[in-house]
Amino acid sequence: MLGIEQARSWKCATLNEFRLFFDLIKHEKFEDITPHDSHLALKLRQFYDHPDDVELYPGLPMEGPKKPMVPGSGLCPPQTIGKAILSDAVALVRGDRFYTTDYSPALLTNWGYASVASNIDVAQGGLMYRLLMRAFPGWFEYNSVYALFPFTVPRTSMEILESRGVFSQYSLAPPKKPVAPIVFSTAKNAKLILGDEQTFNVTWGAAISRLSGGVDFMLSADKPANNEQHKQVYKALYTDVGDWKEEVWDFYVRFTEKLLNERSYRIDDFFQVDAVREYSSRPLSLVLHSLVLIAVSSTWCTSILPRSCGISPSKRNKSP
Repeated sequence: MLGIEQARSWKCATLNEFRLFFDLIKHEKFEDITPHDSHLALKLRQFYDHPDDVELYPGLPMEGPKKPMVPGSGLCPPQTIGKAILSDAVALVRGDRFYTTDYSPALLTNWGYASVASNIDVAQGGLMYRLLMRAFPGWFEYNSVYALFPFTVPRTSMEILESRGVFSQYSLAPPKKPVAPIVFSTAKNAKLILGDEQTFNVTWGAAISRLSGGVDFMLSADKPANNEQHKQVYKALYTDVGDWKEEVWDFYVRFTEKLLNERSYRIDDFFQVDAVREYSSRPLSLVLHSLVLIAVSSTWCTSILPRSCGISPSKRNKSP
């Protein structure tokens, strides 16, 4: 009663007036307010002549819950209360300077702005996985449904993903504490570990496989096929090519020239390359190319420029 009297003294809107404010449909019958309980509808009819007269304070808690959406949201508060709570949450976000006036590349830098941006291709645009993976590094698989969809029952998440045909892209493995590394510092142990490929595998194999889309090449594993690739590369570098150092050098020179021609642009009398842009805002394959560009760009001064002056790499190497 005190709540009703206080609402009247504050001249609060009625239930239907409140619903219209939030663009919700008016209750035309008392049964619309309490479809789950006919007894409550009868009580409302006895106290109020029309649904438009139902006050806000008793009307909000008497409304029936929303029907659950399966698959979808299992949050089922009364519709008017749910709308009010969500509207308040939106207002808080819109009034937060970190999400409004301060949420810009000018303050966060381009890299920072991109790092906190939502990506619809990852976790359907959710960002909670970043908090979990940063707070618990190594606990989750990179495609763990426990991290990507933390507010949904994992088994239900997998059923939804399976119905969409993307089940194979995710892992249902639960999070587990990373194993603490054991350090071996003697030559005997080093030889033992390096000689036992069945027990001691390369630690970066899984990460390389994720980056390359499952491509298994040379350094990414210790299987017989990888060892055969080791031998082929060794043979190609040290056996089949007489002067392999010059071959490698010439490759980097040609590749550097190619990348500089593709990525550079002219400003007045100078040619420039934006290494930051080439490195940070391109797909993985181009990023790898850009890394090579950054790593070997010095050859422009140490090889390409001397060659333009008639000085060969061999002469440069032999000079004191």
